[in-house]
Amino acid sequence: MNVIIKTVGLVAMPILAALIITGCEDRNTGADIAVTPQSTSLTGRGSVALTADDADGTIVYPLTWSVNNPALGSVIGSGGASAIYESNGKIGSQAVTVIDDTGREGVAVVEQM
Repeated sequence: MNVIIKTVGLVAMPILAALIITGCEDRNTGADIAVTPQSTSLTGRGSVALTADDADGTIVYPLTWSVNNPALGSVIGSGGASAIYESNGKIGSQAVTVIDDTGREGVAVVEQM
């Protein structure tokens, strides 16, 4: 009886290890997300429409849109493939990032003058 339990354990351990390792894989398997326009400029207060797309058509929704410097402006609309960036008129360089549900991301740069 003791021999059978040890044998089953020796067979089950590699299977269990494979399942654990497989479950820890990163789901990010596709290309990065392209944001259009990739870069643009705004003078004073203004807004620009941004669109997310990927070459292989595997974006996993919802999308999260964010800015690196909230003092310069903000993103309106999150979750979908497009969003509006609104500048508050301050001068600076703003990175607008979009991330899909697998962690793939894209960035657009807005130069505010």
